[in-house]
Amino acid sequence: MLRYQEQGELHMDFHANMNATVEYIGSRYGQEALRDLFRATAHNVYRSIYEKLKAGDWSELIEHWQYFMEREGADYSLGVKDDMVVMQVRQCPAVAHLHKLGLKPSEFFCDQTVLLNEAWCEGTPFEAVTEITGDGSCVQRILLRPLSGRNHEVKIQPPSGRNHEGKIRPPSGCSGGVKIQPPSGCSDECEKGEERSAGGVSV
Repeated sequence: MLRYQEQGELHMDFHANMNATVEYIGSRYGQEALRDLFRATAHNVYRSIYEKLKAGDWSELIEHWQYFMEREGADYSLGVKDDMVVMQVRQCPAVAHLHKLGLKPSEFFCDQTVLLNEAWCEGTPFEAVTEITGDGSCVQRILLRPLSGRNHEVKIQPPSGRNHEGKIRPPSGCSGGVKIQPPSGCSDECEKGEERSAGGVSV
């Protein structure tokens, strides 16, 4: 069950504040300071997601991505296989809102996503690989590490909303158009598949 569900009115201007914050920290103290910040966020603020990942369970991270992508109206796809989760973001709502406000995204803005994903996977059976593919677009992958990179054998826990066909049911409150299926080979071709239509947004 997803613990972190913001309720009430959505204030997208929060992203403008985050843009200024990461620009200040990154430009003054460097990317390592941002890495420390988002490591603390992943391990302490989002503790239950991190603890589940350490136990080989990525279900809460998937729910987290879905919830906030749906809440902010992102154009995205999410696919799940036995050894990876792939989310392709075609239009990040945070970046889109910055442009709407006439603001230029900081060069450190997407570090929110990159460094948070990496911190979530520290000390877990998983590895995070995030590819920034354009202005407001990216591909985020959570991969099961090879056996040589794990301390012990891990049995991956399936997402809690998965039915017998292997599809993931969208979280309550999702728009009716969301359809999520495991991809047949999620790579840069993800955009071609209708079955990969529709979930994590920057902190």
